[in-house]
This record gives sequence, structure tokens and C-alpha cells, in this order.
Amino acid sequence: TYSSGGGRANLRSCLPFALRPPARVGEGDQALHRPQPVHRLDKATSGLVLCAKTKQAAVRAAAAFAERRVKKRYAAVLLGPVHSRNGIVDAPVPCKNRGVAKLRAARTIYRVAATAASLKAPDGILSLVEFAPKTGRTHQLR
Repeated sequence: TYSSGGGRANLRSCLPFALRPPARVGEGDQALHRPQPVHRLDKATSGLVLCAKTKQAAVRAAAAFAERRVKKRYAAVLLGPVHSRNGIVDAPVPCKNRGVAKLRAARTIYRVAATAASLKAPDGILSLVEFAPKTGRTHQLR
């Protein structure tokens, strides 16, 4: 979100050009001078950035993530059919801690939301799958 300088653009400096100020601000709240990045999901894969336009939104969103009240949901299109319409993937994923690779527990609940025929998919089927990670481990959805 921040750069070391040298005139290079970064997320924080680009936000005011991408997001407009809020249309209305609630009583007792104030608009931020520039949108504030609150949380970045899946940073390693250039995921999603949650930004706040008001002070109250920034405080509440940061607290929700800190208190683990945010429920993350993902959707993916998979090539081929999924053998079970719903279930739990409970398999360890590799994580590095100070250069040492270890396996850490990871649990994800999934559900097949839809399937569709495809001329390009290997089995002729595309599957739309919804995921809900329960452990928050890096790379567990891949």
C-alpha cells in the first residue's frame, strides 16, 4: 500500500483518483480527506482491498477484522465436475515460517452452486463452487 518513494504510484496515492468522496455522511461522522485502505484480502494474489470513505467506516471495519467477525466467501469456476455437491476439505497446506516449511491445518467448506456444459472444459463441464474458509490459511483455496 505504500511505496519507498521515487515518484512511483502506490495503492494509497491512487485511491483518491479511483474513489469519489461519499455522497452523504451520517451524523457524528466525518468524511476522510482521502479513502483509507482498511484491509487487504489475499495480498499475495492481488486480491481485494477494502477501503473506507468515512472515519466511522474505517474504525468499524478495522474492528470487525481484528475481532474476526468478518465471514469470507469466495466463488470459483472449476474445470470439470465436482464429485460431491458439498463438503469439507480438511487438508494441511504448506506454510513458511522464517524460511522453514511446515504443514498447517486448513479447513474449507464448499458447495457446488451450478454446473454448465462447456465445449472447452476437459470433461465438458464447468462447476461454479462457493467456498467458505474456516481457518484463514494462506493458499488453502487453491
